[in-house]
Amino acid sequence: MSLDQFIEKCSEAGSVESEGAFSVDSLAALRKTLASALPEPHYYLFQILQSLVGARAGSIKVAIGRRENRMTFTDPEGIFSDLASLESRFQKGLSVASPSLLDQMMSGLVTSLGCHVSSAELHYGRERLVVSVDGVKRAILAKEVTTPFVILRRSLEKGLTYSWSRIWGARKEEFRVRKSFEHSPIPLNIAGLPTVPRSNWRRGFEGDGHLALVEVAILSSKPNHCGENLDTLEALEGHPGFYSCRREPESEGTDTAVAPNLAMLCLDTDLNPVAGEISASQWNERKWTICFTNCGHAEAEFLMIRNGFSMVRESLPVSLPGVQIVGPADDLDVDASGYRLVHNEKLEARKEEARTLIDKIARQLSRKALEEAVKRAGGDPEILSRDFSWLR
Repeated sequence: MSLDQFIEKCSEAGSVESEGAFSVDSLAALRKTLASALPEPHYYLFQILQSLVGARAGSIKVAIGRRENRMTFTDPEGIFSDLASLESRFQKGLSVASPSLLDQMMSGLVTSLGCHVSSAELHYGRERLVVSVDGVKRAILAKEVTTPFVILRRSLEKGLTYSWSRIWGARKEEFRVRKSFEHSPIPLNIAGLPTVPRSNWRRGFEGDGHLALVEVAILSSKPNHCGENLDTLEALEGHPGFYSCRREPESEGTDTAVAPNLAMLCLDTDLNPVAGEISASQWNERKWTICFTNCGHAEAEFLMIRNGFSMVRESLPVSLPGVQIVGPADDLDVDASGYRLVHNEKLEARKEEARTLIDKIARQLSRKALEEAVKRAGGDPEILSRDFSWLR
């Protein structure tokens, strides 16, 4: 019996009992489709925050609570002021991988539904955009909002177990946001505390002699990430672009410590020294950060940032071990999740650019300037010959 004959025989044996119709909840289908693309459910927070960071929003404050999540911000360029345009994004085929800031905002609002969130709202000026299980709609507010904000209202579940789970769940979400956006070019205020960039290359074990000899900041008018805050930054006279950093090591826990930065070097995008006073805001306008350490046993590490989010941390084969580099991933391609870089020619070109920068800067470092920086920090200049023999 052929397959066609088998199907025909089965159809003859059957009968139609009734006819009817069914409907599809398009919003629920869209939400589940988008949410399934995200690596983790809580990434809806990252979608919203990335859209704000990409829009160069200011004064971003994140409050995660038991009943609601709220993100307030300023929008100097008015990227999100047209709620009608934002609403239209819902009908144009949303994707969590879209580079559009409006798409990222809308997909974040949509994918938040279902994560204990019953409705997501954006309040801006005299308007409010509401995304709920009933659909997307705009409304006029009775009173104008002076500071725009996003509010994610949680389902009103009851019970002691739920209360405790939300308390701990809020802390986990705060930690995830803080960790993922610690290098954001726009500092985020999370639960009343600002994000603090942490340079992992400056973390080692007590007594192992770990140090970061020089951190090189390549400044740009379109910053990609934020550098670690420094206590003091004093120019080295006669050495343009070089600065000494007097910062005492800080112990953390029982087995780790923050190694001292001994010198800093500020360059522009053409790798020319930036002379004169460096303001705190200018110091954080970075496109690249490269740090040369004495961790000869560690592979060079490459961290790429996209709209404030740490996209990926990979090893990078270079001639100098222990080098750390932070670079831009804004214009690189991502897969359908929006959070994994596609390994293509663009990515390889970015890595080659990083390797070229490391080689050029290594040849540009002044041994004499670094010796002076080491002395100012109270160190022994002999470490240059011992741990950094490649210096000219």
